[in-house]
Amino acid sequence: MNYIFSLFASLTILASCSSTKEVTEINSAATPSAIEEVKTPTDSEQKYVFEDLAKGDSLFASIRKGYCFGTCPVYIMKVYNSGYVRLEGKANIDKIGIYSTKLTHDQMMSFVNFARRMNYMGLDDVYDNIHISDLPETNTSIVLDGNRKSIKRRYGFPQSIVTFEKMFASLLETEKWDVIKEGRDIK
Repeated sequence: MNYIFSLFASLTILASCSSTKEVTEINSAATPSAIEEVKTPTDSEQKYVFEDLAKGDSLFASIRKGYCFGTCPVYIMKVYNSGYVRLEGKANIDKIGIYSTKLTHDQMMSFVNFARRMNYMGLDDVYDNIHISDLPETNTSIVLDGNRKSIKRRYGFPQSIVTFEKMFASLLETEKWDVIKEGRDIK
């Protein structure tokens, strides 16, 4: 029995030694000269790099405007802590497709300050009336002091929520948006 245990322990040590050698070889291959050869992305490639950065970024605030029986604007806008904004325009807005822009710290603080003034965190989670069908649904969210709050609204909501939503909508007109993917065939 001791022989089997000794054999197993020896094989385990040998296996871990070969793994260490592979890691050392991989790390030594990443010399400064190898790193310098990395190609700097073009402007169009940079948009995709920028979008990929948001995947590891925390969501700060968002809005999702849903469909109605009329011509309501339909889009999703996500604002990340880095200031990166991703817009997915679906219907009845000028920007149909996927777009991105970057907000300044001051712009993001205006969202925070207004959300605090309107007591966003103290509002109800849902404002709705299931007996009324032709109203668009709008969902907003924001993170304040490490806590995320989302509000769904369709009916019977305070006016301050609409003002908060207009802060997102104003970005559609005031910001320079970079096209990531134009058109209706977005996924």
